[in-house]
Amino acid sequence: MPNSNKITDHKFLLVGGCLFILLMAAFGVTTIWFAPSQALRIVFGTFFAVFLPGFVMSFVFFPNSVSMIKLEDDQRDGQEELPALDWVERITLSFALSLSAVPLLIYLSNRMGLPVSTASVAGIILFIITISLIAIFLNRRRHEP
Repeated sequence: MPNSNKITDHKFLLVGGCLFILLMAAFGVTTIWFAPSQALRIVFGTFFAVFLPGFVMSFVFFPNSVSMIKLEDDQRDGQEELPALDWVERITLSFALSLSAVPLLIYLSNRMGLPVSTASVAGIILFIITISLIAIFLNRRRHEP
């Protein structure tokens, strides 16, 4: 059974990476193409700033997910595991982590002399996501048999 979890984890990371690239491309296109109407820019920007960094960080702090079937079975076999989150908890935690980490890093970077602009905020968010993805990758490589 552990091999199927690794396969689903790798598929999840692949799908998540592709989704991230598509969203970034869509954000760039909507910023340029729909400059007068700004509606799509606001939607993608809100998702990018308020949800996505926390979602990636939630996999750093809580790498395991649990499904409803696993909750009903509750078979641990005496193994010590890190706490697992179901998807409702992960999504809620994603908003909380994003709303705490992103403004804090923007404030700290502003105090260090970096002016607050669209480009600097996008760079800070990409920095958070990149560091979190590197931490996830290193953690998974460390725990592989």
